[in-house]
Amino acid sequence: MEFKDNIPIYLQIEQYLYRQIVMGKLKTGKKIPSVRKLAVELTVNVNTVQRALQQMNEQG
Repeated sequence: MEFKDNIPIYLQIEQYLYRQIVMGKLKTGKKIPSVRKLAVELTVNVNTVQRALQQMNEQG
Protein backbone atom coordinates (compact mmCIF):
# COMPACT_ATOMS: atom_id res chain seq x y z
CA MET A 1 0.00 0.00 0.00
CA GLU A 2 1.31 3.44 -0.91
CA PHE A 3 0.59 6.17 1.60
CA LYS A 4 -0.03 9.83 0.85
CA ASP A 5 2.04 12.36 2.76
CA ASN A 6 -0.82 14.78 3.39
CA ILE A 7 -3.13 12.33 5.22
CA PRO A 8 -2.21 10.61 8.51
CA ILE A 9 -1.33 6.96 7.92
CA TYR A 10 -3.78 5.67 10.50
CA LEU A 11 -6.63 7.39 8.63
CA GLN A 12 -5.47 5.83 5.37
CA ILE A 13 -5.45 2.43 7.05
CA GLU A 14 -9.01 3.03 8.27
CA GLN A 15 -10.07 3.87 4.72
CA TYR A 16 -8.28 0.77 3.43
CA LEU A 17 -10.06 -1.48 5.94
CA TYR A 18 -13.45 0.09 5.18
CA ARG A 19 -12.84 -0.55 1.46
CA GLN A 20 -11.94 -4.17 2.23
CA ILE A 21 -15.23 -4.56 4.09
CA VAL A 22 -17.29 -2.95 1.32
CA MET A 23 -15.60 -5.07 -1.35
CA GLY A 24 -16.35 -8.20 0.69
CA LYS A 25 -12.72 -9.12 1.34
CA LEU A 26 -13.35 -8.74 5.07
CA LYS A 27 -16.63 -10.42 5.93
CA THR A 28 -19.08 -9.09 8.48
CA GLY A 29 -18.94 -11.11 11.66
CA LYS A 30 -15.53 -12.61 10.84
CA LYS A 31 -12.33 -11.75 12.65
CA ILE A 32 -10.02 -9.33 10.91
CA PRO A 33 -6.32 -10.17 10.65
CA SER A 34 -4.27 -9.49 13.77
CA VAL A 35 -2.71 -6.08 14.36
CA ARG A 36 0.73 -7.55 13.84
CA LYS A 37 -0.27 -9.27 10.59
CA LEU A 38 -1.85 -6.08 9.25
CA ALA A 39 1.24 -4.09 10.22
CA VAL A 40 3.49 -6.49 8.32
CA GLU A 41 1.14 -6.59 5.34
CA LEU A 42 0.92 -2.79 5.17
CA THR A 43 4.56 -2.23 6.21
CA VAL A 44 3.68 0.12 9.06
CA ASN A 45 4.22 0.24 12.79
CA VAL A 46 1.98 -1.94 14.96
CA ASN A 47 0.93 1.13 16.96
CA THR A 48 -0.32 2.83 13.79
CA VAL A 49 -2.57 -0.13 12.96
CA GLN A 50 -3.76 -0.24 16.57
CA ARG A 51 -4.68 3.45 16.40
CA ALA A 52 -6.65 2.93 13.17
CA LEU A 53 -8.56 0.01 14.69
CA GLN A 54 -9.21 1.95 17.88
CA GLN A 55 -10.65 4.84 15.86
CA MET A 56 -12.86 2.46 13.89
CA ASN A 57 -14.06 0.83 17.11
CA GLU A 58 -14.91 4.21 18.63
CA GLN A 59 -16.88 5.12 15.50
CA GLY A 60 -18.79 1.88 15.68
